[in-house]
Amino acid sequence: MKKFIQVSLIILGLFTSSLAAEKIDEKSFDKLMTLSGINKQIQEYPDVIKASFNQDENIDEKELQERNFIIDKSFEAKKILKTIGDDVKKKITNKDIENLLVWYESDLGKKITKAEEESSTPEAYQDMIQNTSTIMQDKKKVFFAKRVDKLLDVTNMVSELQKNTATAIFSANNHPTKAEMAIFRSQLSLESARIKENVEKMVILSFAYSYRNIDEKELKSYMSFLKQEDTQKFNKAVMSGIVKALNNSVADMSSLFSQMSK
Repeated sequence: MKKFIQVSLIILGLFTSSLAAEKIDEKSFDKLMTLSGINKQIQEYPDVIKASFNQDENIDEKELQERNFIIDKSFEAKKILKTIGDDVKKKITNKDIENLLVWYESDLGKKITKAEEESSTPEAYQDMIQNTSTIMQDKKKVFFAKRVDKLLDVTNMVSELQKNTATAIFSANNHPTKAEMAIFRSQLSLESARIKENVEKMVILSFAYSYRNIDEKELKSYMSFLKQEDTQKFNKAVMSGIVKALNNSVADMSSLFSQMSK
């Protein structure tokens, strides 16, 4: 029996060690995060959020400054990138990174990454909103955008994030009782379909805008890359990390808004 236990423990040790996360090469990982455009796009987050938040022309200067301070404080790029990085490192291997870098170092990979980066600025956001009608008339780009959305499950993730944001802000601003919070959640649930529909429209618009200057043959190659197993692992881990990081940021923002309203 003692021998059996010893053998069992050895087997268990070998099994668990095989499940241990591979130590990711930090230099290669940093290169991947840079070449994929994630680092640069996340750096733009605070300004893009401010651009979308601050469309109310009636807001006074003091309130605008306070709001911008809270957004900068809550959506700190360094913290968001760390959360994303921690998630991604758990899901991919050094071999995955090696394979992904082949694409991101290619001419087409660089071209598409540049297009994604350039579409992630506050100025690009305003341009996209102003040219929504024109962008959505390009049926081929819209069709491609829908395929990307379905593959990455962006609409569902962003819809949940938006509902979490609404809940956090409502709670921070109103300090509701359990009954009041239950009513709010019930109302939010009734609005779920409309929220998802609006999010999907924005996601499709965003992708169509990003790839508006990429030709059909290049997009076909890009779709093949997106469907690869290592690419899907990477993108899903990035999306998961973004949602987690932004939920944390929203909680921080709600807390700061709550303090400001007292």
